[in-house]
Formats: sequence, structure tokens, C-alpha cells
Amino acid sequence: MATLGINTTFQVNRFKLNVPGVFYRPVFWFLALLTFVAVVSVHDAALLVVNQDIIAEFERNPIGSWLIDLNQGSVWLFVIVKLLGTSLVCAVLASIYEYSRSLAILITGPLAGFQAVLLSYLYGT
Repeated sequence: MATLGINTTFQVNRFKLNVPGVFYRPVFWFLALLTFVAVVSVHDAALLVVNQDIIAEFERNPIGSWLIDLNQGSVWLFVIVKLLGTSLVCAVLASIYEYSRSLAILITGPLAGFQAVLLSYLYGT
């Protein structure tokens, strides 16, 4: 027995499980993954600003290092380019979602996985 609405009810043996129906909508998962991608990117940018005194010698991204060198050791150009890039990616993914929900989730899932690996790398776990 399953009904779609505000709550979804499943019959498992003799037990009923009520699960909010929003978890079965593709828009929920797409927005959750997209939000995770954006939050990790903003967090990474915040870490750049907090550690700007030492980031020039520890930055592993060659484009990031180039932007820092281009701006005489300041991280602000790198942060602006990073956040503009994240905004562009989120806008493109939203446009893809309008075109094809499954394709957008198929693209956003691995991207969120990559961001999770980045977050794990930043904290050394």
C-alpha cells in the first residue's frame, strides 16, 4: 500500500512506516545536492580568506595559485572567480534541471561527491 501526498505509507510485514512524501520528489534531491555543492564551495572560499597569510605556499590548485600570484599574493581575485564559477555552475545545473530532471540529478550527484571528497581533503580525513 503506497499513496503519494503529504505522507507516504508503506506496509512492511505488519508494520506501517510513515515517510514524508517530499523525500520521493526529484526536486528535493536535486536541491539538496545543489545546496551541498554551493555550501562546500563557499566554505572553501571562507577558508581561503581566513588562511590568506599562508595560502600562497599551500594552495594545490594551479589556477588558484596563478590568480593569487596575479593579484600580488592577495586571495580576493581567487575568491571572486571561485564564487562566480560556483554561481555559474549552479545556474547551469538549474537550467539542465528544467530541461531534464534525471540528467540534472545524474550530473549533480557526482559533483556533490567530488565536493565531499574536497571537504574530506580539507580536513585531512
